[in-house]
Amino acid sequence: MIDIAPLPHLFLSWMNTNMPWWQALAELIDNSLEAGATSVRIEQDGRILRIVDDGKGVPDVTACFRLGHHRQNDTDGIGQYGIGIKSVWTSMASLMRVITVRNGIRTIAQADCVAMARSGLTSLQIEDPLTSTVNEPNGTTIELHLRDGKNLPSEEALEVIRWAFTPALRSGLQITRDKKTRGSGKVPLAAMNLPTLEDVVDSEFEIDGKPVRIHIGIVVEGQKMFRGPLWLIRKHRIIEGTSIGIGERYSARRIGGEIHIGKEWKLAKHKDSLTESYDRLSDAIHARILHVLEKADQLADTFESAALRNEIQAMLDDSINAGNDLKKERRNKGDTHGTTESKNTGRERLRAANVSGKGKIAVSWRGGPQSKRGIAFDWIELEDERIGQVDATGKRVSLNLTNPYIATLHKQSNSTAAFLCIAALIADHDCKHTGTGQKLLSFSFDDFAKVMGVIVRDRKEEKDHAEQRA
Repeated sequence: MIDIAPLPHLFLSWMNTNMPWWQALAELIDNSLEAGATSVRIEQDGRILRIVDDGKGVPDVTACFRLGHHRQNDTDGIGQYGIGIKSVWTSMASLMRVITVRNGIRTIAQADCVAMARSGLTSLQIEDPLTSTVNEPNGTTIELHLRDGKNLPSEEALEVIRWAFTPALRSGLQITRDKKTRGSGKVPLAAMNLPTLEDVVDSEFEIDGKPVRIHIGIVVEGQKMFRGPLWLIRKHRIIEGTSIGIGERYSARRIGGEIHIGKEWKLAKHKDSLTESYDRLSDAIHARILHVLEKADQLADTFESAALRNEIQAMLDDSINAGNDLKKERRNKGDTHGTTESKNTGRERLRAANVSGKGKIAVSWRGGPQSKRGIAFDWIELEDERIGQVDATGKRVSLNLTNPYIATLHKQSNSTAAFLCIAALIADHDCKHTGTGQKLLSFSFDDFAKVMGVIVRDRKEEKDHAEQRA
């Protein structure tokens, strides 16, 4: 037999994952909740960050350091992969110390991934954990000694955490910030509220035995959704903000609400997106909220704005189709260099859905607004000034009217410049998600410039494009 256990040098690869802080904190808080915690404290002490909880403790501390090991919790939680804490450790820290108390036994274990990666050893080893008998309540502390070049979590990251764990905060979980470097005192995170909604649709249904509950309506004038338009929620956590179910023909600007999915639904590795049944879920939601979408669409756009959105949507459709045609041409010529073959499994159909909320009926689309399944374009108003965002689950790319440049493009009806911004968003997203199953394009290349080139290769000046469509 040959030992193929990972070598310490593997840490160097894991250190380059560049996990965002909100995602790192979310992984650790997930672990705390799955251990039955009712209180989680985030401490910042110099260059050390701690996550302290009152859960049941960790039964096997070494599992927190063992690559590929899945630590099963006592509760039916949101985690499925058991690699979250290792990803956080190798992405953010050098030394990680785990201090846990479980049934009167305190266990302390620690390891330094930077030192291990540079050690030249041929196997991964850590010191034996220290154990002692204590008269203390159960709980766990994850202590991260940040690596050089890694900053402490920003205010924005903590605001995203407040959003992501809003369901848990609503149900009584306490998450507090205890920043010793800026004075004493605990600052509790408060759950975020939905904006006021009108014409609300409340419905419960199942897709292939997996439960779904929606609460979706029209956002009243002057309010907006944080990281919306819809919050996709599983158990204690918002998985992502998405436009799934809104469809290619409708604007999401005045839509808001929540989509609750059951524990049966499978999630991506870092619990930030769905991995199954996008189309059936989208069709089921769309069928229930179609009348709301039609009304919200009229409220969201003036005639001029709607015309601009339609023009940009047509440009996007043409470019994506051109990219698909290029992929086919290269495949037919036997040239697959720089491309990735996609598997066309066909559009999934909703097998059985409870459209009325009372009875089971079959739904099949025949050329309706959901049937095309292209990439939808929309305008959005975000909390910051990024140029826009990509929603892979809802297959939608949006430009941010909060950004002064984007607002100017909208005001001037500059479809060509807006399209270039959209192309940049799509190219950036797909390059970052190569191989993850969250891509928007059926064709793909190795770098941003190549993807961008394919998207814009057949574009002409705005006046030529307008004349061609006239």
